[in-house]
Amino acid sequence: MLEAVRLFRTPDALRDQFAIQISCSNPSREKNMITSLISMKGGTAKTTTAVNLAAYLALGQFKTLLIDLDPQTFATIYLGVEIQEAKVSMSDVLLKGSDLCDAICPTRIPNMDLIPSDRRLASVDLLLAATCGREEKLRQKLEPIRDGYDYILIDNAPSLNLLSVNALVASDNYVITVSPSFFSMVGLQTLLETVEVIKKNMDLKVELLGILPTLVDLRMKITSEYIELLRSHFQEKVFRTVIRQNVKLLESPAHGKTIFEYDSGCVGALCYIYFGKEFLARCTS
Repeated sequence: MLEAVRLFRTPDALRDQFAIQISCSNPSREKNMITSLISMKGGTAKTTTAVNLAAYLALGQFKTLLIDLDPQTFATIYLGVEIQEAKVSMSDVLLKGSDLCDAICPTRIPNMDLIPSDRRLASVDLLLAATCGREEKLRQKLEPIRDGYDYILIDNAPSLNLLSVNALVASDNYVITVSPSFFSMVGLQTLLETVEVIKKNMDLKVELLGILPTLVDLRMKITSEYIELLRSHFQEKVFRTVIRQNVKLLESPAHGKTIFEYDSGCVGALCYIYFGKEFLARCTS
């Protein structure tokens, strides 16, 4: 499989190959799916996963929108989008009532759009605190454009705040990224409990699509122990795929490229291909 991927390094060849793979393995396509990627702790490769999953879907000819809902703007930076050049960002949409369509930026990857973030999003909790229906703002803004995309992915900040609640209200499901470390495991349990409280209080139908182990170094015994603990406790909720530590995944954001553009034959790209397939399978099951 790795050798096959190496043969397709140009964007057009990658797109065609991914489309063939996805068409063969997923004949039934779920449309208009909105997925939030969340975590309670930074450093779990959440943004890396959001960007590269969006790229995988777009290369498979799914019309895909990535929303950067993190004030740190990492997804925006990852894709090489200059924040200063974006006329409208997510903060304008949520704080000023700008049209979401005006914030959509095309990316280098065909079928993949981005709604960029900026640091003004950090003040959303404070500025919208007294606003009626503040938890529904993103969902309402997404309604007019939802039918224009097969998949919409939302990259959230590594915490649960008003922005994250907006994302969960707007989403059909959510994915949690977790690294094999003690504090990440503690944060996972806290996050799941908090999401359940939010769902109950707001009568939300959003469901956990899966838990994705990331930054996995199989050379370390403790890594295998943590993953085994994850699978024994959460069972089928944990994705079969794990995202292994890979230097190319660390390098690609600095070049403003997805892993498929930067090195489509590396282990990191292969991990996200397998994860993308599993993501699609769960969305259509």
